[in-house]
Amino acid sequence: MADVRCQKVNNRKEGKGKMFHTFHTDQRAIFHVKKTRLVPRMTENDRRWFAGRHHFGMEEMPRIDAMYLAILPLLRAQGCYGIQEGIVQCAVTLGERIDALQELYTQAGALTEAYMLECLGCALLDKACDQLENMIYQETGLYMQEYDFPGSEIPIEKMQEILQKLSEAIEDFPISCNEQFVMQPKKSVTFRGGLGLTRRTRSLCASCTNKDCESRQDIFQLVRGLR
Repeated sequence: MADVRCQKVNNRKEGKGKMFHTFHTDQRAIFHVKKTRLVPRMTENDRRWFAGRHHFGMEEMPRIDAMYLAILPLLRAQGCYGIQEGIVQCAVTLGERIDALQELYTQAGALTEAYMLECLGCALLDKACDQLENMIYQETGLYMQEYDFPGSEIPIEKMQEILQKLSEAIEDFPISCNEQFVMQPKKSVTFRGGLGLTRRTRSLCASCTNKDCESRQDIFQLVRGLR
């Protein structure tokens, strides 16, 4: 089913800035790939939850809001995915400019600002993944069933495999990683999962095995993934 629907998408006229085509591998199945621009955003409620989750007091909200608005023009978020035999492989990045700003804060000794930017970047990366998942549904009529992350649910070596397969099929692929599996840009993530007809509660945290992560969303925040 997924293969047939993707074939239909391949024949659909795409808007500016989008690219979707088929890539023939040595395998019998066709690898359908797409690269698209993403525009992640956080609502005021998102930012208030963010402040509490990362132990910023409500008195810090003006500074959080100011930093959030300041980094929006820096975002160069992109999402890439490939579908083959009902499995989707994904890579999402916010671009290099947030990394550069965070490095400037660190070098200047502004560690609170650097930490706040790190946390905001992770939250915006999660929003970008939301957008990519919605686009996959719009293009295929299928939902992602799970998120398998290299270094968590699957071996970390799979990161290079995902990136290599996507980069071979997509021109100007925006993400790379070194031998230590450090990605550039730093605010990037790779994952894969199966596709199905049933929508599941969505969050990067929902399928992550790191239960002690200080950025982990609680069940009330996860339910919002059904929006």
